Formats: sequence, C-alpha cells, structure tokens
Amino acid sequence: MFQAQQLTAKAATSTPSVYSPWVNRMGDNMLYSVDLVDKSGSALQLKVTVLTKNTEDLPSAQTTLTNITTTGSGSEVVTEEQAGGIKEQVRYKFELAGTIAAGDWVLFRMLQPIWYDSVTA
Repeated sequence: MFQAQQLTAKAATSTPSVYSPWVNRMGDNMLYSVDLVDKSGSALQLKVTVLTKNTEDLPSAQTTLTNITTTGSGSEVVTEEQAGGIKEQVRYKFELAGTIAAGDWVLFRMLQPIWYDSVTA
C-alpha cells in the first residue's frame, strides 16, 4: 500500500486520524498487519480500525469490524487480527492513542492483507 506514513499531533488534546482509500474485498476474511516503525513517546500508541461497507452505501453507513492498538515501543512491532463479516469494500482508520503530547508522532506502514474465503463442510 505505502512505504511509511507519519501521523503527528498538533496539540495534546488532539487525536489526529487519517483514512486509507476504500478497496474492494478479495475474500470473506482478512488477516492484516500494521508495522509501527518508530514513535516519539513511549506511552504513544497507534490505533487501527477496519471499516467496511457495500458499494452503494454512503460513507456514514460504514461498519466497524475490529480494531487493534499497538502497545510495543521501538521499531518493527507487527500486530495481526482476523476480521470476518466483510462487506464489498474495506478501508482503515489510523489514529493516535495513549498519552499524547503536542508534536508527538508515529511512523507506520500497513502491510498487504491476506484475503481468504470461509470454508464450510
């Protein structure tokens, strides 16, 4: 998707967020990973939320599937979650979490998800 992206807080009271573009699903389930490359504060976290909707739905009709919050410090923290119940389109919301001070930042990248279909007997 992208090599790395930086998310910065303008003030201690802000919780900045950014959304990825909508992409078409490629299976009923997905396994996704976020790589926290670096961050400015030890108590700072990155929260990733997986959102889904059908093509004809308005963005306000999106559904939250699951979210993960990185808790490690330093580089190469990889978190994986399985999200089921995926509709036609998916996107991520990235936001700062934890103890946030003005000027705090995280540098992260979202790895390519693994898509697969459910199996029934």
